[in-house]
Amino acid sequence: MHMVLKHQIKTTHFLLSRALSTLLNPISFLDNNFSSLNNVSTIKNHEDHDSKSFDLPLVVQLQHNSHILNKLISSCASSRSLHLGIQVHSFVLKLGFSSNVYINTALVDMYGICSAIYDAQKVFDEMPLRNVITWNSLMSGYLRARCMDVLIRLYVGMYMLGISPSHSTFSTVLVGCSELKAVGLGEQLHCLCIKFGFLSNVVVGTALLEMYWKCSNVDDSCRVFDDLPNKNVVTWTSMINGYTRNKQTDNAMRMIRKMMGLGRKVDRITYNTLLISFCDPKDMIHCEQIHCCVIKEGLESDMYLAVTLVTVYSQCGSSIEDFYKICSTCWFSSVCA
Repeated sequence: MHMVLKHQIKTTHFLLSRALSTLLNPISFLDNNFSSLNNVSTIKNHEDHDSKSFDLPLVVQLQHNSHILNKLISSCASSRSLHLGIQVHSFVLKLGFSSNVYINTALVDMYGICSAIYDAQKVFDEMPLRNVITWNSLMSGYLRARCMDVLIRLYVGMYMLGISPSHSTFSTVLVGCSELKAVGLGEQLHCLCIKFGFLSNVVVGTALLEMYWKCSNVDDSCRVFDDLPNKNVVTWTSMINGYTRNKQTDNAMRMIRKMMGLGRKVDRITYNTLLISFCDPKDMIHCEQIHCCVIKEGLESDMYLAVTLVTVYSQCGSSIEDFYKICSTCWFSSVCA
């Protein structure tokens, strides 16, 4: 080990691979091929086998390369390896990176993803410098922890400091507004989205749409949907789900027909969202129509949808024989077409 450590490491990639190999097994890594830090399973493997801590002499070589430390922290986050992330954090402090905004932001994000929100807040509080990504990372952490009140207060604090939000800021805070049904703040965010030009971002637009639906504001939901310049399958599904939640099955059916008419690909989640809203004998005609669409799309073997369909047929007062009858009829029609 000491002989290898004396060998001068000349490239970032090699140093990165070397650090990981040491994490996994300080002795046997000499005999193995080096693996990339981008492979989060490498970090996870270290956790699963309860390996020893970092080899300090090797990690000391990282002191002039914040990029590698950032990659290590990100990989800990991706693999949910809190124990290893804490070790990396300790070396961040020892190596003098405690004032590095990018590394500290990565730490805030890592702690938030690993459900250690108090540690994320502590790192955030001790940072001498913060940027919008830092704020977004902490807000995302509180969102994962379901602490919506804190999330909203954090956003207000950021706004009062005059920090310009990003599209990620809005998409995160809008989810908080949805959960709290804070339509007043949601409307203010809507205005700011227009001001900053973020309505063209499909994630922000979908979050805004979902916020209005959860606040039972049907008219504004429809208006937002119509005004969105970009829509994806999640946006359409959110609209269909909004109608079904508000017991407007006919409008939900019209929406999915419109989606198909525009050539939009309907996935199993969209179909399932609509199907689970059918619970009355009068919905049976809609159920059969969607069942035929599922078959024509080649999704009839999807267990997720099959279970839902059988359940819905039962709820709507039909038998399993009716289910198989539709299967046979639609399959024959699909083949003939």
